[in-house]
Amino acid sequence: MICKYTDIWRGIYLVRGENVVLIGEIDLDKEDDIIKQFEYHSLETVSQIQQKEIQQKADLVKKNEKILFDYRGFSKEGDEDDRY
Repeated sequence: MICKYTDIWRGIYLVRGENVVLIGEIDLDKEDDIIKQFEYHSLETVSQIQQKEIQQKADLVKKNEKILFDYRGFSKEGDEDDRY
């Protein structure tokens, strides 16, 4: 599966402290394979894809709510965090 990404400028971050550490290991043999899994796209393209995914998830939730309401007697009341 190819993942799409974009860059969004968020400003400059200042991390202050004497106990800040960043440690990582790079496997040079796998690095090229990992990089091939990502594609750079414009912010507009990534935003459109993200909105489609959000809409698909919302449609799935509505479909599941209807099934639970119609066939199992569950209530549709409540907020997003109160389901089932």
